[in-house]
This record gives sequence, C-alpha cells and structure tokens, in this order.
Amino acid sequence: MKIFRKLVALAAVALAFTGCSESSDPATEQALEGTWMTEYTETEDGIKVIGYIYDTYSLSDHTFETKATFEFGYPINERFGTVTYSGTWKASKKAIHQKIDKDSFEFNFNRSLFDREDCEEFENEMLSELKKEGYSLGYIITSPITDTFEAKDDEGIRYSYTRIN
Repeated sequence: MKIFRKLVALAAVALAFTGCSESSDPATEQALEGTWMTEYTETEDGIKVIGYIYDTYSLSDHTFETKATFEFGYPINERFGTVTYSGTWKASKKAIHQKIDKDSFEFNFNRSLFDREDCEEFENEMLSELKKEGYSLGYIITSPITDTFEAKDDEGIRYSYTRIN
C-alpha cells in the first residue's frame, strides 16, 4: 500500500544521520530532559498525512521513549496508527543521538482502515530501514534549547520542538 511506503520514508527520514564522535554535554542534556513534541505534514496524491511525535528524555538513566501518532488530514480526518519505541540517548552541544532498543517497538493500527497484511508490511519495512541504520537516530540542534528548539536531520529536514513538560 502506497501510504505505508510513505510512512516508512517519513519514519526513516532521520535515520541516515552521519555519526558524531562529540562527547556528551551535561548542560544540553539537562535542557532536553522532559517531553517534547514535534509535528509534520506530508501530502501525496491529494492525501494529507499528519505525524505527531512525542519524545521523552530521562536524564537519570539516559533513556528515551518515543510515541509517533499518524492521522489522515484530508480528505479523511482519522487517526490511523501509532508507533512507540524506546532506547538510550546522549546529546552534545550540537546534536542529539538516540539508540533504539530493537525489541521495544509496538505498532497499533486502526484495523477498520487497514488489513493485517498492510499493517505487517509497514511494520516490516520500518524495522528493515531501522536495522540498516543500526537502530540509531540523530538530529542536529540548530537553535538554543528553551521551551522550544529547532533541529534538522542530515537531509536538511527541519523539526520544531515544543516542551510539553
């Protein structure tokens, strides 16, 4: 199904991040502790897909949890899936690095919109892309971290984050 291929591409957008050997920066990590939300929108063939991503960073054990929720915006206004995962993280003054626990993935799809085979196809494609990248994500920090900050992946796609707590 074409929309699942698009979601795999969206979920894998930041996966090709070139690694950075910079050491952790305690001030940046302290500023990141808490929950952040970013939103993005993609439109293909007249179908609008909106993604909401919530990242929660714990400083005490350097773990993170991510919940990504996807919904159709137009012509259908309906939530169709959620992906959650977790792992460990660190941050330098210039970047955030996440290492995903490959066993932490949970997928939950609206079964009234997609059949089992479509859901399995999306799950397998997403996990395959993540495996190619060593289950790592990375973002370059492009603005000061206050209650908001900007980051981008190595393809130049920008993300605006807002602190939730």
